[in-house]
Amino acid sequence: MWFAQSATPVAPMPTPDIVVEQIANTGASGLPVWKMGLLAIYFLICAALIICVTLRTNKSEGLMQQSMSAPSQPTSKGKMTGEERLSDLTNNLAYVFLFLSMIVASVIRL
Repeated sequence: MWFAQSATPVAPMPTPDIVVEQIANTGASGLPVWKMGLLAIYFLICAALIICVTLRTNKSEGLMQQSMSAPSQPTSKGKMTGEERLSDLTNNLAYVFLFLSMIVASVIRL
């Protein structure tokens, strides 16, 4: 029978010489330390922006009602209220988030 025949000897294939190089200044994931730091800052900005946006909305107001309503003008030129400070902080975090998003997209190539 054909399957009972003895196997023909096969010469072993030569193994290529493999050179392993170590990349300096890399973390556990293979990214340099400064890129890992940039991603950590980006993560913190994202988390802070999410927290600010969720704190801005009242239970009676949804996100749609806020965006559709006319912007409120401050009536006095005195101290900023807590709501105005939170709005200012949210706007600044949004600008930083957009700027860091462009930097991360151009620098980090996974």
